[in-house]
Amino acid sequence: MTGEPGRLLVLTGTIEGPNFEPGICTPDRSGTCPGLTDSEPVPAGFFKPAHSAPTALTLCDPCTVDGIPGSLTLRISSPRSRNVRGMQFTIQDAAGGLQGLRGQGSMDLATGTYSLRFHFSG
Repeated sequence: MTGEPGRLLVLTGTIEGPNFEPGICTPDRSGTCPGLTDSEPVPAGFFKPAHSAPTALTLCDPCTVDGIPGSLTLRISSPRSRNVRGMQFTIQDAAGGLQGLRGQGSMDLATGTYSLRFHFSG
């Protein structure tokens, strides 16, 4: 199977925007790749991150948080089990109107749901 260059998860709610992670995505019949793998070829429904460590960086650009526009980088940490329902993330960098944004939360990549606690520093 041929994979796509990366995985796009459109975030809705407090964070709004396209969240892109580099790697190889081989969509399943529903068009998604929620599972994580380190193997190649990447099986249907799975994603192989560009970096093999249990931490990934994703980019949301353009992005809004509570209606404020800008861009942000999420640092996502997954458990060693590669459980897509137990991801933790922190807002690592933010630009534009989101400059100074700090936050953390949890994410379920299988459903796209997340929780977020955030504030602006400075």
